[in-house]
Amino acid sequence: MENPVRKVGPTAVQLTSYYDKPRIRIERSTLRVNDYAHWLKNEIIGSAVKNKDIKITLGSFNVESKSVNPYYSILSSRFKEIEVNGLHLNFNTNELLDKKEDLKECNFDSWIIGKKDNEYILIDSNGLISIKNGETIGYIEDLFNLNYRKSPLPLATVNINGYKFPIVVVLSYWMGFSNLLKAIGADYRVIEPNKRPELEPSEYVINFSDCKLIFNKRDELTTLIVSGLLKINSIVNFGLSNLDDPSLWFNLINDPKVKPTHFKEMDQINEMFIDPITKELLEEYKYPTYMPDLCIECVKMLLNYQSKPETDITEQRFVGYERFAGHVYRELCRAVRQYRNRPPGSKKTFSINPEAIMLNIITDSSVQAVEEVNPIHQLKQQSEVTFGGTMGRAQEAMVRRTRGLYENEIGIISEAGKDSSKVGFVSYLTCDAKLVDYYGRVNVKEKPTKSGLGSITLNTLYGGTKDDRQVRMFGDLHTHESLYAGTSCQTYH
Repeated sequence: MENPVRKVGPTAVQLTSYYDKPRIRIERSTLRVNDYAHWLKNEIIGSAVKNKDIKITLGSFNVESKSVNPYYSILSSRFKEIEVNGLHLNFNTNELLDKKEDLKECNFDSWIIGKKDNEYILIDSNGLISIKNGETIGYIEDLFNLNYRKSPLPLATVNINGYKFPIVVVLSYWMGFSNLLKAIGADYRVIEPNKRPELEPSEYVINFSDCKLIFNKRDELTTLIVSGLLKINSIVNFGLSNLDDPSLWFNLINDPKVKPTHFKEMDQINEMFIDPITKELLEEYKYPTYMPDLCIECVKMLLNYQSKPETDITEQRFVGYERFAGHVYRELCRAVRQYRNRPPGSKKTFSINPEAIMLNIITDSSVQAVEEVNPIHQLKQQSEVTFGGTMGRAQEAMVRRTRGLYENEIGIISEAGKDSSKVGFVSYLTCDAKLVDYYGRVNVKEKPTKSGLGSITLNTLYGGTKDDRQVRMFGDLHTHESLYAGTSCQTYH
């Protein structure tokens, strides 16, 4: 099961809980009209084609860091080196650093992208390039003479019941547009509705019936959220103060695909998406437990394009009997939804079907009956883990790249595995897996024990570490076929 909050791709963050619709996906729009990263990379390549003084080397670098500068993540995903206006930009960070201590200067707010006269060239989170000695060079767009006024406006969306709402709609419905602007610390200016705005190249305007709000593209968090209002054509017919009224938003969207049930679902998500277990995990990870603030935190994670592999073990938990409590909570959420959707009246009652909970547990494909073949088989069965089950992935969705093991799984996932189409989909823990708590979280930095490097069968087979893979696999299957008989084991072929 995934962590409550995790980035599942360069442009997507996923919220997970035991809510009956367990995943909420918040995405950065990849449509060309909203994809600033694609625009910037294409414009730089186009400038190099037109101007032979600009030299580029295509390629990519990936840096393992929790906080990567947004502009570095864009440029390093397409370019290895760039020469422009006497500057040599190199996106191989490890090659640039004079000493490892300089890596501390690489963070979200600033990143080293080259050298000039033995001084580091830095780029900040707004795209401003400068020299470490204090000299300012200019914005990345100005360096290549790009028309920043025509650059796309990034947009964040959230999927509710199959419809991708601009996240500003959902957040404003929950907390009001005025409170939303305060929560994200938006920097904007207000002008009269009949006054013609004088805009800087980095500014854009949102028109209302009673005023005009002018925002700056450089404030990317605000832009990701509020730019969604430009997708609503009828916004010019409403005043700014009207956006604090939640009953307004259904009429404001004016899309036949949007039903009142979408907004009822928003209400229930706000109240019930964070279950007690998820709340405890969010508090430990120091995330907000108030749903609107949590969604804003997810949008902040979309500011850069850095992400871990989708099956990275540090972004997941091993859950066992905790799933039973999850089945109960999911059925509770369904019952609340059915109760609220019933017409009002004296016969309106709230009920939960206990048989439905038991049926969900029985039909969960991650649940198995205990097979009393022999003690080793029973121990190994207890260590079996799978990506499937309720809230899990389908076997067909596990493609080649998701079935491999990463280096940080040493001491957690053992060498034992299925010799079938379930390889990589079903695995086995080691004898002493590096689990740290009852939530099923792991510590990949912990040094594994000797027995924690192999499965239960490998630890019981004499000389198993000296055998080749085929012999180890045969020994594993051989152990499973052994039948326990008193004080001895007999194998039948």
